[in-house]
Amino acid sequence: MNARDTRIGKAVKAVEDSLRHKAKQRGLRLEKSHSRTPEAASYNTYRLVDATRNTIVLCDASNGYGMCLHDIAEYLKA
Repeated sequence: MNARDTRIGKAVKAVEDSLRHKAKQRGLRLEKSHSRTPEAASYNTYRLVDATRNTIVLCDASNGYGMCLHDIAEYLKA
């Protein structure tokens, strides 16, 4: 991994942490897919879960995750 990749990784982690905090303030939980196969549809994607009911609030219905951080940020703005 080069320096550019490291900076990008840190920036993504910072956005992810910020969105986790915003989700928690709304009673939600941001979950990242555990898929480690780049070809998988859910690879490196997220979903929002109601923390109290443990029900999915936002996801791609085909795989249970499927949302990028931009999609999560837009949902949390509303």
